[in-house]
Amino acid sequence: MRFRAGQIAILFIALAAIASIPILLYPWPPLSDYINHLARMHVIATIGSDPNLALFYQIEWQVIPNLMMDLIVPILQRVMNVYLAGQAYTIMTFVLILSGTLALNRQLYRHWSVLPLIAFPLLYNNVFLVGTMNYLFGIGLALWALTSWVALRERAVALRLAVSTLFVLALFFCHLFAVGVYGLGLLAFELQRLLALRWRGPLAVDGPAKPGLPPWLDFIVSGLPFLPVLGPCAGISRGSSAAKSTASYSSSRSIPVRQRSSWQRSLQSLPSLPPATGRCNSIPSAGCSWRSAASPIWRCHACSSTRTWRTSACRLRWRS
Repeated sequence: MRFRAGQIAILFIALAAIASIPILLYPWPPLSDYINHLARMHVIATIGSDPNLALFYQIEWQVIPNLMMDLIVPILQRVMNVYLAGQAYTIMTFVLILSGTLALNRQLYRHWSVLPLIAFPLLYNNVFLVGTMNYLFGIGLALWALTSWVALRERAVALRLAVSTLFVLALFFCHLFAVGVYGLGLLAFELQRLLALRWRGPLAVDGPAKPGLPPWLDFIVSGLPFLPVLGPCAGISRGSSAAKSTASYSSSRSIPVRQRSSWQRSLQSLPSLPPATGRCNSIPSAGCSWRSAASPIWRCHACSSTRTWRTSACRLRWRS
């Protein structure tokens, strides 16, 4: 039984609404890194109007991955609170992944099918529970990048490469693994097409034969859109210490916890977020102030240890 496009669209909307219910019901989902992302979004969106935040943080934009959420959510926060902005971004990610799966299947097989809708229950997976929001957004974008490549495969080479380059740049700002997913998908499609042209004739997705580049040269040219990200990737692999749109302390002096309470209340201005205090477990009697070296790295000025948030003996605690 083959479903019509209208029927599949209705199923898509219904399943997308069902998948969004847990996100809409709870503004602070139990995802490991999600609250860290949300706190950073709040700083980026309000630092210009909050002098307390400006005393302790400064925004340093750099050409590095994992910035997509930083670019989208603060804009949404101009018209809604940070919780709603985070929910909107998460639902947007879901829709991007699901619609990309559906559209890619349509381009490959030349008809609409309900089989891609099996991706809906797979949205809530371990990667999502970790809270890697930029990577998940990049996966949805990679699916649409592959869809556009298949759709433009027999069009002008310049148009196809230009669109692919734009997608590669956008994926770079999502996550490097998202660039890799797109690259692997593109490689698989082009290898299959090259073998089909050599042994069996054109693929079903190919149009009428047109004069152009030799198949082997066309295969090589398909990798050109990835060249713009090789330079930044090389810089990152050499140990660049930049951390996202870095929210770092602008003051190097130690600040006692008691003197930071007003800043903490400003940062955690949302009602359900309690203020945070730093306490050094290795020196219980010491008031421990914290300095962000590179998120999620924190430095304890009492014992001078630098560890990650989760495994450090010196870590932030939420005060009830």
